[in-house]
Amino acid sequence: MKFWSNFSVGKRLIFSYTLLFIIIASVGIIGLKSLSKINNASNDMYDTDLVSTDILHRLNENSLEINNNILSLIYDRDELMMKKLNDDIFKGFEQGNLLIEKYGELNLDDYQKNELSNYNEVYKDYKEKSDSLLKFVKENNYDEAILDYRKLAVSRSKVAASLTKLLEYSSIKAKNENIDNDDLYSKVEMQITTFIITGLILTVALGYLMTRNIIVSLKKIKNYANNLAKYNFSEEIILKGKDEFAQTAGALNIALRNVRELIRIILDNSTELSASSEELAASVQEISSKLSFINEATDEIATGAEQTNSSTEEFVLYIKKINENMNNLAEIVNREVKKSIDIKMKSSKMMEKSEASIQLSGEIYVEKNKKIKEAIERGKVVKEIEGLSESIVSIASETNLLALNARIEAARAGEMGKGFSVVADEVGKLAEESIATVSGIHGSVEEIKNVFEYLSENSKGILNYIEQNVKSDYEFMIESSKSYENDAKFINEMSEEISTMVKAINTNIHNVSSAMIEFSTNIEKSKNNSSEILNSINEVTHEVEQISVNAQNQSELTLRLNEVINKFNI
Repeated sequence: MKFWSNFSVGKRLIFSYTLLFIIIASVGIIGLKSLSKINNASNDMYDTDLVSTDILHRLNENSLEINNNILSLIYDRDELMMKKLNDDIFKGFEQGNLLIEKYGELNLDDYQKNELSNYNEVYKDYKEKSDSLLKFVKENNYDEAILDYRKLAVSRSKVAASLTKLLEYSSIKAKNENIDNDDLYSKVEMQITTFIITGLILTVALGYLMTRNIIVSLKKIKNYANNLAKYNFSEEIILKGKDEFAQTAGALNIALRNVRELIRIILDNSTELSASSEELAASVQEISSKLSFINEATDEIATGAEQTNSSTEEFVLYIKKINENMNNLAEIVNREVKKSIDIKMKSSKMMEKSEASIQLSGEIYVEKNKKIKEAIERGKVVKEIEGLSESIVSIASETNLLALNARIEAARAGEMGKGFSVVADEVGKLAEESIATVSGIHGSVEEIKNVFEYLSENSKGILNYIEQNVKSDYEFMIESSKSYENDAKFINEMSEEISTMVKAINTNIHNVSSAMIEFSTNIEKSKNNSSEILNSINEVTHEVEQISVNAQNQSELTLRLNEVINKFNI
């Protein structure tokens, strides 16, 4: 059985059918050869025995008929029948010759040929004696004919004896050939029966082996399939041998081991996947709550930026009014300059003293005015803007941190987190841009704060100067007012200085106005960026909600997967 199972099913079938073919072909060949022998024996029996026996019987009948006709000629002596009897006797001998020739053409053996030769001699003698007897009858010498008939009877006895030998030999030969045919039949029957029985035994044996092997293999494969249908992957199919069923069983066992390994991997990772899903859901909820806080803070930033923008616009309007007042002051100073020219020559001494004092006052005033202008150019500080800027920086930093956490969670989520990773990248970019923008705003606010402080300090210096120097100069001018020329000169120079200062102040106010307009533009951009951040955060919030739903679905799928996997027995 082990040797038989090492052959493939195809080779076994080929071997079985080839063996059956050999047996059937052997039976057919033996049968055909035996039939050919029997046919040859039958033909020989017919051609040699039956035909020869028939010819011999006809020769014997012909001899008897000739003898009867001769007796009729001798004893009847009928003149009317004589011619007919002679013709019949002549025809009888001719027919006898034809029968002898026909007999000689048969497939005769040596004995028959020798006996035929002997028959021809006695038959020839018989014919000669018959001719002699007929001659006596024609001569009406019946006495001699009767005497001659006695000799003819002896010759005829030899002919009959020769025919009897041939007939007996043909009968014995036919009997022997029949016995040979019976022996041949028995031998062929035994051979064919042996081959048939052997073929049947081999057919049953091979059929049993083939059927048993196929049924056993199919039964094992069926049981194996039933185990798989019942989630039982713990048992492998065992089929010994090297045939197709054993090869199929080996391939199924390899597939079983692969599936079993896959199930182990799924079992090992399903718990981790479930925990990751729960962590993802918790992270998404935390991100959602933080995004809500960011949303509220961004809304407050946008509102604060809008209020700051409104305040800046009011500040620009105030600067425009100051500019108009300074222009009016410049016109007044110009008129006073024209008036001072008329009284310029009143007093030289007063003019010299006043000139020195006014020049000194003008230089100090210009210096302080320049510092005031620089402070104004740097802008003003609004503590609320600074607070809002710090809030924006804090919120943007937290948003950037949340975006980083979102990227990490998206990387953990794999393919399902790609969309959330893109949104997290955009949120991170917006947070970084917000930090950069707010940093610029914060710098501007700090500069404005410093400018106002600087302007305040220099304004105090101007006031001190006016209190300490201008006052004494003014007292000196009062003391020197007796000289009208000096007063006029002082007024003239003072008016010119004031005109110059007014122009400088107008220029500085224009610069401050431009700076505030630019500051207003930046505030507007900050407000727009805050709106974009708010929209992006709303989108991110929506995506986070979707991720939360997906995380919940993933958790449910993991539970269902665990339920299915737990059905398998590996």
